Amino acid sequence: MFINFIPYKLAKHLKPNYKKSLNYAIIDGIFWAIMFGLGENFLIPFALFFGASSFLVSLIPGIGQLSIAISNLFSPAFINKFQKRKILIIITNEIHAFSWILILFSTLFFKNPIFIIIFYAFGVLSTSFAMTPWYSWMNDLIPLKIRGSYWGLKNKIVGFAQIGATLLGGFILSLFKKNNNTLAGFSLIIVLSFLFRGFSFYPLLKQHEPKMKITHQKETSFFLFLKTLNKTNLGKFIIFNSLLTFASAMMFPFIPVFLIQTLHFSYLQFSIIIFLGSFFMFLSMSYWGGLSDKYGNYKIIEVTSIVVPFLTLGWVVFRNFYAFLFINAISGFFWAGFFLATQNFIFDNSIKSKIHINMAYFFVLNNLFAFFGSITGGALTKIITKPFIQNILPFIKYTPQKLEIIFFISFILKTLAIIFFIKTFYEIKTKPKIHNTFIVFIFKPAITYINKIIPIKIKKNIQRK
Repeated sequence: MFINFIPYKLAKHLKPNYKKSLNYAIIDGIFWAIMFGLGENFLIPFALFFGASSFLVSLIPGIGQLSIAISNLFSPAFINKFQKRKILIIITNEIHAFSWILILFSTLFFKNPIFIIIFYAFGVLSTSFAMTPWYSWMNDLIPLKIRGSYWGLKNKIVGFAQIGATLLGGFILSLFKKNNNTLAGFSLIIVLSFLFRGFSFYPLLKQHEPKMKITHQKETSFFLFLKTLNKTNLGKFIIFNSLLTFASAMMFPFIPVFLIQTLHFSYLQFSIIIFLGSFFMFLSMSYWGGLSDKYGNYKIIEVTSIVVPFLTLGWVVFRNFYAFLFINAISGFFWAGFFLATQNFIFDNSIKSKIHINMAYFFVLNNLFAFFGSITGGALTKIITKPFIQNILPFIKYTPQKLEIIFFISFILKTLAIIFFIKTFYEIKTKPKIHNTFIVFIFKPAITYINKIIPIKIKKNIQRK
């Protein structure tokens, strides 16, 4: 075995073959994270290098999200019949790995970024088809009593790997660009993405696959799920979440365009901005986790979603590298709370036998809205350049690539989603009443965290004296 990542406090609850399997699952996660940090984070800059338009850029995440939605719609029923989770996951992962080679060589040969979109969608469609089976497999391996601790450990290690890979990707591209060979830099990080994704077959092969438990209960169809959305607490939350996702997806594909083409930031500066957002998101998970246990998830969703639109305005107003570092760091902090509370809210509002299907349908709907948001953003980049639109809204002429308009529309839509939908759902668990949200969610936890650090430093100083 490679490095052992499972500490004794978790290992003592595991059978030897389960411990070995969960350790290999972390190694598989590291390989995935390196692929993601090097490949997916720099896919839009790669498309821009080959002259992709703003609309084509919007298609990259958009088609990827549509692929995830389609996969999650059909994979639960497929795996119930096929039942060979390990084989399915290995095959789909290797197809995903091969898609990176197709992306690289087809784009190099034809000099057309459309092939990035085609083969990226192909790879994402493949790997996301195994998403539900993989969660099912992992949950069969992890005992309930250590489930939270194991996922926390795995996410921590995988998060660090992804952050490191993102910085490495930015460094590689900056280094090659200085030598006037940017294309070689892109080729290197894409080949590395292929290799690390391909390596995942080994840790997956080494994992034990328990016999899959099949439920003969009739599953809720997706169309019935849609029909009852506005009648349940969970459904009303999913509507709110999907609308917020739509508004966010409108601007997400254009952040690399804005930073690299409009503001002419270097690849290293771009990767540092992305890194800082991911770093604070990862770092803040445990912060929000304790608050979720104590006060429930609705309040966290409310607080974080109210802050997010105002951070969007920063992309409209600022042009400074350090300002974007601050915005992305704060965004990472609040998005961490929102994502964690979202997952927990779905669990809280689902009976145990329905969690997997509710999560699958949530991903379908959420990614469909993300797809339509991306496409809408791309279409708007074309519409707002039309002369008759600029005559109606003359201030558009003063925005360098018109992307600030997309960011502002995203802010408006996020704000409207919060105003009209945040009060349509509620916390189902009995939790303490909160009188001052800022003090409870920001001030008190921050002071507690600082107090944990300061006494240690003072104590060390006293001991030295």
